[in-house]
Amino acid sequence: MDRVAELGSLGRMRRYCYLALLSVIYLAGCRKEQPISSPEAPQVAVARARAVRDGLTPSMSDEQILRKLGYDPADFRAYRNQGVDGYSMDYTNDATYIIICRSLVSGTSILRLHPKGQQQHWIVERNEAQPKH
Repeated sequence: MDRVAELGSLGRMRRYCYLALLSVIYLAGCRKEQPISSPEAPQVAVARARAVRDGLTPSMSDEQILRKLGYDPADFRAYRNQGVDGYSMDYTNDATYIIICRSLVSGTSILRLHPKGQQQHWIVERNEAQPKH
């Protein structure tokens, strides 16, 4: 019975996290349409700076991203979710939950939900050479 409650809680958490991730992606996408002088949301600026600081680039594979963040990809179970303008990959194990979202519009976004107290978000800038759809 505990496993059922845990899965229900994971489902609610996943929905919440997807909504949060979509909100950030929406804000990041909206930023492109606004004049250059307009301020971007502080959490988006922090997520972009974190990606630069940690050496994440748009051309990196999910495996490379996980390794750059200090994880062994072989330690995770992976699940793919198809979206309208891209897809996301959920990487989970007993202690860690990471979502890597790849969007044609807003680029790559990484969200670490677990372990608790270590939640972080990274937004990787798209290359200008990448086509904008």
